[in-house]
Amino acid sequence: MNQVFHVLTNGQNYYAMKHWFLGNTFKDAVVEVLNIDSFIPDYYDKTTPSHLNLPTEFRVSFHGINNASAMHSRTQYISIFSHSHYLLPEIFKNLEKVVVLDDDIVVQQDLSTLWSLNMGQKVMGAIQICSVRLGQVRSYLGESSFHKNSCTWMSGLNVIDLARWRKLGISETYWKLVKEVSKKEGSAALASLLTFQDLIYALDNDWVLSGLGHDYGLSTQSIKKAAVLHYNGNMKPWLELGIPKYKKIEGSRGTKVLTILTLS
Repeated sequence: MNQVFHVLTNGQNYYAMKHWFLGNTFKDAVVEVLNIDSFIPDYYDKTTPSHLNLPTEFRVSFHGINNASAMHSRTQYISIFSHSHYLLPEIFKNLEKVVVLDDDIVVQQDLSTLWSLNMGQKVMGAIQICSVRLGQVRSYLGESSFHKNSCTWMSGLNVIDLARWRKLGISETYWKLVKEVSKKEGSAALASLLTFQDLIYALDNDWVLSGLGHDYGLSTQSIKKAAVLHYNGNMKPWLELGIPKYKKIEGSRGTKVLTILTLS
């Protein structure tokens, strides 16, 4: 099985990334650096918004009163596909399946078993966040039709069936929804949540440990156990405000890239 790493970045970082990979190799890994900006003009005459970017985060805060009549709150940082992800079926026209790795993750274990994952009729494998359901963010979803008990899902580590994506017209559905919720805050994130409703295959939670960009309470044991660490949140490890004990993990210094893993 020959795996290829396709590193998608923007025009600003493209040449630096390409130069770095020319001088640095890892065993026999095949790496292709792609400039996402070079694909954008092909879609300007369609329904694609002109502003494309890498994964975005949707911050959701809940406030309530406990039994002691004291106010309490909790915040979730949900990483969601941005516009750029919806170009993947066109960028990789000859591929049927890809594994997508966001720019704020660290891979600690072998991910090869994801290739044999049977997702049935689902389009994408993702970690589901059932502590935040669509019904809880209904004020942002407008009049769109959705199941209020559906769990939200996370980008970070995703397995995508591109063949089924194309068959169901996922990208077209997304662009349509973006227009419908464009006046809402976080419209791209909301459109993504609606686009993949009932099309998510729930990955086992052992695959990904999320929260390293905002949660101080993650245990050393859970960090060592996870196949992938996800630094979702506003305290990224490459920033000064990153959580110190998580910044020491090897590989936690990032550059704005989106990595696509494929088979050749």
